Amino acid sequence: MKDNQLIQQFSEIRTRIIQAQNQAYASINQELILLYWDVGKYVFEKLESAEWGEKTVLQLAEYLQKQIPGIKGFSKRGLYRMRQFYETYKDFLIVTPLVTQISWTHNLIIFSRCKEPSEREFYIRLCNQKDSTVVDYAMSRHISPTLIADYSTKLPDRRLLQDKWKSILKSRE
Repeated sequence: MKDNQLIQQFSEIRTRIIQAQNQAYASINQELILLYWDVGKYVFEKLESAEWGEKTVLQLAEYLQKQIPGIKGFSKRGLYRMRQFYETYKDFLIVTPLVTQISWTHNLIIFSRCKEPSEREFYIRLCNQKDSTVVDYAMSRHISPTLIADYSTKLPDRRLLQDKWKSILKSRE
């Protein structure tokens, strides 16, 4: 076998490994988002019914830290973010399934910076459709969704450009 043929075969295995890793990351992310949703709902309902107060949320955070040493994200602040996450999206049936498909960080950015439901939905969908770098840039500079939508429709997908670039480089070898 020639070296080029071996490299191509090895590359196929590498691609399969990376795809499996990405699928695993996506599954883990989805489970975490669902967990944050459930915890947020629980805290929301306890606070709304006045069964719990602010001190109880702090006690829950301390309890979780003691029971699960090293756990991250379940501080008092984190629990309130989960509550806010649930409260923000609980009435938007269209958006609710979409939030599990993007990272917790992007969810935090979107629901904390976007005040209008339509704007939140736009950015969530954009995260699902395009490279999240576009969303990060737009959110950090408060760029209008209209400009981003225009940008998104005029540029080809990032992966398509990367694949094209790789094919050009291979053809020069």
